[in-house]
Amino acid sequence: MRVLFDEDLDYRLARTFPTGFDVYSTQWMGWSGMSNGDLLRAARADGFDVLVRADRSMEYQQSQPSMPVLVLEGRSTALRNLRECIPRIARVLAGPLEPRYYVVRQPERGSDFSR
Repeated sequence: MRVLFDEDLDYRLARTFPTGFDVYSTQWMGWSGMSNGDLLRAARADGFDVLVRADRSMEYQQSQPSMPVLVLEGRSTALRNLRECIPRIARVLAGPLEPRYYVVRQPERGSDFSR
């Protein structure tokens, strides 16, 4: 599965993903600073399966995304906090994904994810 991290996530988080995921960052792809709509189009055209980000603003700008978007929600985007989300992220990505928003909360915030 090809996963794209938006620029609001620390690319080092990719090192903690389980095997079977090819994780790239928008910076590595040369897509920093793209508008949300342009980023979704570029990611889809390049064959990414899901976009992962920590900023929920896209939900207000793109009511129906053209691909699955996983939004991390929690205390902060610090790497140590985001690492706690990896098992929950993997569970969401293991299921069938539709072009919609999936919210993954850090462990102490409650449920694993919402659809």
